[in-house]
Amino acid sequence: GPDLRIVKTNPMSKRDFVKQVGMHCYEIYKRRNTACPECPVIKTFHDGKRHNREETVIMRDGREAQVVVYSSPIMNDMGEVSHVMEMITDISEVKSLRRELEMTRKDYKLLFDMVPCYIMIQDRNFKIIENNTLFKHAFGDNIGEYCYKAYKNRDRVCPNCPVIKAFEDGKAHSREEIITTK
Repeated sequence: GPDLRIVKTNPMSKRDFVKQVGMHCYEIYKRRNTACPECPVIKTFHDGKRHNREETVIMRDGREAQVVVYSSPIMNDMGEVSHVMEMITDISEVKSLRRELEMTRKDYKLLFDMVPCYIMIQDRNFKIIENNTLFKHAFGDNIGEYCYKAYKNRDRVCPNCPVIKAFEDGKAHSREEIITTK
């Protein structure tokens, strides 16, 4: 099988990880004594194909980083895999931003459902694509229905519709209306 010793590195790798040339990749990135399970480099040595995998590695300063490891074969003159190029992309910040975004979405959804007013979101065709809990309680869960049908019992768009105006000029519009609950 492959030796998994590093034979060459780039300046960024030298900056971010401990001494590398001559060491096993698993010693450098994982501080392990044996090859990693599901190692993309081993897979590339065996099948000659590119592989990638999300992993956690240990940086020179000891912090853990979330990365994507990409492995690509380097072929010799006989068409055999002689080496594997491994590229590591730090995605720690992306992962952190995804977690923050998910928390923001959860906070938004909680606020969306807890406000004491009817909220529904509709598309340009006047179809409801989302509504809050209070709206669902009063008018039913009518995702996909036309707004004018869902809470006004109409067969067409309302005269002087504020939604049309909002789509036209991108500004907020409102008006007082009479609506019909379920």
